Amino acid sequence: MNQFTTELDSQPDSLQCPHCRQTGQFVSHGFVYRKQQCGDGVAVGKRVLCSDRYGRSGCCRTQRLYLDTGLPGLHYRTTCLMVFLVSLFDDHSISAAYQKATGADTPRHAYRWLAKLEHRLTTYRRLIHPRPPVLNESCSSRSRYRRIVLPTLRALFNLFDNCTTFQSGQQVAFI
Repeated sequence: MNQFTTELDSQPDSLQCPHCRQTGQFVSHGFVYRKQQCGDGVAVGKRVLCSDRYGRSGCCRTQRLYLDTGLPGLHYRTTCLMVFLVSLFDDHSISAAYQKATGADTPRHAYRWLAKLEHRLTTYRRLIHPRPPVLNESCSSRSRYRRIVLPTLRALFNLFDNCTTFQSGQQVAFI
């Protein structure tokens, strides 16, 4: 990613500013770090500036470009989320799937993940529109996450292998 952002001048049409809609105005503007519990932060992305200096006519706003392996705004990586979802697909309980994915004893954040996934259902379903998911509404004792969210995610993962390919293909955060 560092090489891509330092060579933006050689690829003037590679990025378009979402604010001013201009291309060829971006310059590299540092890294995005995620703070670790102990020690230095880890680089999870790059910042680029829509510049208005040196003959450029940008809007002076910055944009963040994240690595595919991270989930913006969340502590865990995409591999942890995939382990969690695959465990749910295999009929593990929510707490067992979360413990398997993260090693945490309490599944408090698992329900936050599921709520965020449910909030993004329209985005996922728009992508799988020709092949709507088969919802499991016959099982009333199961949670709405298992009845609604998981079938949609299964259908989505028929198109995209995992969260990483979704993020790189759609250029949006998975969750």
